[in-house]
Amino acid sequence: HHCHNMSEDLLLAAKIKKQVEFYFSDSNFRRDTFLRKASESDKEGYVPISVVLTFNKLKELTTDPNVVATALAGSEIVGISEDNLKLKRLSELPSTDDSAARTLYVKGFPTDDPDVTIDHIINMFSPYGNILFVKRRRLADKSFKGSCFIEFSDIESVKNASEAANKDGVMNLSFKEKPFECVLPFSEWLQRKKNKRENKSGAGKVEVGSKRDRDEKEGEDKPKKSTKIEYTERLILHVKNVPSSVNLYAIKDLFKSIADIKYVEHLVEANEAYVRTSSPEATDLILQAIEKGLTFPANAIKEEKVDAQVVESEVKEAEGAAEGKQAEEATVSSNLVAVVLSGDEEEAYWKRIGSNSGSGGGKGGRGRGGGRGGRGRGRRG
Repeated sequence: HHCHNMSEDLLLAAKIKKQVEFYFSDSNFRRDTFLRKASESDKEGYVPISVVLTFNKLKELTTDPNVVATALAGSEIVGISEDNLKLKRLSELPSTDDSAARTLYVKGFPTDDPDVTIDHIINMFSPYGNILFVKRRRLADKSFKGSCFIEFSDIESVKNASEAANKDGVMNLSFKEKPFECVLPFSEWLQRKKNKRENKSGAGKVEVGSKRDRDEKEGEDKPKKSTKIEYTERLILHVKNVPSSVNLYAIKDLFKSIADIKYVEHLVEANEAYVRTSSPEATDLILQAIEKGLTFPANAIKEEKVDAQVVESEVKEAEGAAEGKQAEEATVSSNLVAVVLSGDEEEAYWKRIGSNSGSGGGKGGRGRGGGRGGRGRGRRG
């Protein structure tokens, strides 16, 4: 029996190592602004294990920082601090992002089938190569669009998958007997989209609906940098682990009890909030309070609904309602985590609220005071 437990422990450790290495991998770390900012706010780039334990996929495996530290001993991707409490990437993030060339576009999954999980997609496409990242594309209301981007570790794999899918001019790959509508290298798909758009709108209006191109192009330099925006630094806190059952007023009250705040934007479904303070000093007071374990009073947290599934992000998804329930409860008891926006992200935030002061939208403004803005805004494509 003792033996059995040991092998179970080893299996768990391997799963933990794989999950945490994924969080810190080039593909995910580049996209995960929260994790990246947390790392950048430390001189040596460390992120407390307690912060990483707020991510659902890891939280389902363990809640014990020691177990995480032990599992990562000897990792070539993630390093552990002397005191075993913090983690960091062992290599610099490559300055160029060449992921677009290694990405496959697949369209034609059912939009309402719970079996279309990240893991399932990985299993389906692993025969063609090593998969680093899967992004299930969503509409503005967060519902799955039926298409995804699959990032492989090399270009060859994309070619293999695309050729196998389109061999002999017919679609050879399917999900549950239903052939996919389209399996193409991302670059070809993007080109087709551009051509379609130009034909439709007479070449002049290529910018329309370019949200989808942004999915992959975030790293590219945008020439329109002339709109310099003036703002005071260190006023915006990005807070995570906000229980989905507290309302906007409870969040305002909690932070007002610590320092003077100006504005709160609550992203309910993401369990996050952006808090704008009145001064950098106020920001520091709130940060200190959060580090000391600031939590909501019990009466602010309503009974959890089972269907209020926590979605950290498309990839760290808690799959299945039962797991969703566990994750919810864990979120309620776990502490708030906050990062001060800086650099490009801070500027982008001010641009967003400046460009549409109060009109509820803008880039990434998924619903002021509700996190549910923009039902049906996304056109199906």
